[in-house]
Amino acid sequence: MRTLSGEMPDGALLAIIGDSGAARIGGPDVVVETQGPVCEGSVRVAADGEGGVFAAWWAPREDSNAVLVVARRAVTSSGWTAPVVADARDQGKAGCRRPPPGIAADAARGYVHLAYYLDAPTGAGVYGGHSMESGTYFHGPVAIVYGDRPVAAAIATSGDLAAVAYEDPNSARSRIAVAISLTAGHLYERRVEASPSSMRATNPRVAVNGRRIAVAWSAEQWEQGAQGSRAMLRVGTIAADGKPGPGGHER
Repeated sequence: MRTLSGEMPDGALLAIIGDSGAARIGGPDVVVETQGPVCEGSVRVAADGEGGVFAAWWAPREDSNAVLVVARRAVTSSGWTAPVVADARDQGKAGCRRPPPGIAADAARGYVHLAYYLDAPTGAGVYGGHSMESGTYFHGPVAIVYGDRPVAAAIATSGDLAAVAYEDPNSARSRIAVAISLTAGHLYERRVEASPSSMRATNPRVAVNGRRIAVAWSAEQWEQGAQGSRAMLRVGTIAADGKPGPGGHER
């Protein structure tokens, strides 16, 4: 585990740079043409690797619930598609007071992945959603962790490996954990704690390259009671069985 310079600004992404480690990068420099109502600050974008861009956001409803929607701008088009509903099960009555969703896209496979907190009829918690049809249709979401506290989540993918970094909604002191899927988001088979218990950690970011996973977060409290915001990073390798490999983190 090591410190990144500066803080973790809103909208910043994480990328694994070669074999040397990971670094903060800016998100795609695009203007999203949203249609219909949108919660301010909830729009998140992801490049699909072939010039296209996807955007996800919360669309508020009159009953104070919200719908998660996704739109696409193809590389051959200057406009955005009409939003597609990814999850309309919200019953939390929180209006726009909710963390933004995480999104990742892979044009080569036609996959779009989501990670988000939702108060659903099946239980409040962090869910993973996915489309195998280039964002034109989203399959039933998968529960990653249940908990009553709304938390932030981020997602990254590489092939069939998907990783969701999230604030643990059940931890007394906010901690970052990672859920790992080896089945392209159909199931999340493994859970790994990323931040130490001595640290109050929020605002997760995650990147995947092959079997390497990098997780970053904002630390607001750490060892011996020190306070103030700083960005922390942990990088590990996932074995074929989904378990962290030996020595799989940077110090």
